[in-house]
Amino acid sequence: MSQIFEKNIKALLKKNPSLASQLIALTNNENFEVVQHGNDPINLNIIDKKRNYPIYLTTPLKEIEEEQKTFSKQYGRYPVLFFFGIGNGIFIKLLFANTSHKKIYVFEPNIEILYIAFHIVDLSEEILSEKIVILKPEELTYAKALNIITHENVQLFVKLFELHIYSEYYEKFFAEEIIKLNKL
Repeated sequence: MSQIFEKNIKALLKKNPSLASQLIALTNNENFEVVQHGNDPINLNIIDKKRNYPIYLTTPLKEIEEEQKTFSKQYGRYPVLFFFGIGNGIFIKLLFANTSHKKIYVFEPNIEILYIAFHIVDLSEEILSEKIVILKPEELTYAKALNIITHENVQLFVKLFELHIYSEYYEKFFAEEIIKLNKL
């Protein structure tokens, strides 16, 4: 078990034991392959082997940098953000460099992608401080959604709610789940 993964799991065990248990039970990722682009060790793409489709259509770091610039301009002052998908986790981690972002909710539909991201990026501090909340979309009930929108950091900004779809991969293969989540 990698040190990064272990730190993330220890943190998640305290905040979402059910999800942590699912990740611990996963011994390897069977449906996805991690591919490094160039020499940079964090320039990592995740390829869905069954669908033969990548999370990042071009170079991962280039896409992440472009997305970060766009996000800084449009959502730089938003204290709460909602994402469908975590990708390799790097973009989400970079968002916390902006102190305006107090809380980020991530709905990840595939446990294997989360497993991979937890091996790449240390989110343990953010998990423990509840700056990031990671949920599987099917776990979200009306009661949980109500709990989220009444949270002190969310309540004032609930009218600004927008579920950001992390990449085209999620939009293409999880459209029904995204619509269902948005309606809820």
